[in-house]
Amino acid sequence: MSTIRDLLKVSGYSDKAIKYYENHLNVGNIENPDAQCMFTGPCGDTMEIFLKIKSGVITEAKFQAIGCAGSFSSGSALTEMIIGKTLHESESIDEKDILAHLGAMPEEKVHCARLTVLTLKKAIEQYKNKVPKEINKMKKIIAIPLENGILCSHFGHCQQFAIIETDSTSVTGETLIIPPPHEPGLLPGWLAEKGVTDVIAGGMGQRAINLFNQQNINVFVGATIKKPADLAKDLLNDTLVAGANYCDH
Repeated sequence: MSTIRDLLKVSGYSDKAIKYYENHLNVGNIENPDAQCMFTGPCGDTMEIFLKIKSGVITEAKFQAIGCAGSFSSGSALTEMIIGKTLHESESIDEKDILAHLGAMPEEKVHCARLTVLTLKKAIEQYKNKVPKEINKMKKIIAIPLENGILCSHFGHCQQFAIIETDSTSVTGETLIIPPPHEPGLLPGWLAEKGVTDVIAGGMGQRAINLFNQQNINVFVGATIKKPADLAKDLLNDTLVAGANYCDH
């Protein structure tokens, strides 16, 4: 008697796709998710995706589905692919990427991968619409360029960024991240993807300031050389001293 695995194999599913289906990888829900969306495709299959997001990066992803093995294999593949990626990187994934990740799936089941992608895009879109209205009213995410652990005088050539999370009155977390290779105009979008609401800098060119403003990110230049947590506290307490802009271009 043929097993389900044998039937899936004959149908055109790869060993990886079958393993995902058998193990129900990432199937479930997340309590108090940052993003959640349910979507039913034209085929009648339904996908629901749950996401945890921190500083613009997906830290956890799960899904539930009503559908065939293709839907479950696709959901497992996508959730595996997006964990650790930014929202922007996750939005760029399409059904071809899911099929490449799985190795093989019957041609008539490609719509399952497409359903998974559409559900993710809708979840991220809803999250982005919700954040400005609900989250940013209560907290700030502050980016501070660093050199040797203190404020770097030139924004575009820092060694790393301190990403400082706050509520309305205090610092709640701090993460150090390495910026991508320097490229004009890149950092505003990169930091916006991480949910940054404010930037404190020693110096910054006017073009960069304008690009940050287009991302709805506030910029404070000419700040005193201090440790990042102290600068963040100054901003929260309205005691941040902004002096001359150290950058003249």
